[in-house]
Amino acid sequence: MVRTVLILFGALIAITLLRSSIGMLGKVFQQMTTASAESASHPNTVEMVKCPSCGSVFAPQVAQKHTHAGKS
Repeated sequence: MVRTVLILFGALIAITLLRSSIGMLGKVFQQMTTASAESASHPNTVEMVKCPSCGSVFAPQVAQKHTHAGKS
């Protein structure tokens, strides 16, 4: 009787560990696939440009028009 209870308790622990490890592997696989899908969906990313005098960050097209006229 005690032996059966110990075997069932061990089986319950083994099943729990197996399910959690499968769940963790599934999450890792999902993160890997979504990361590659996100990078493929945004192929035209642009590096931002930081203004050396004021520290503001702009897209390159806007940075060319950025001036400090009127500022003290």
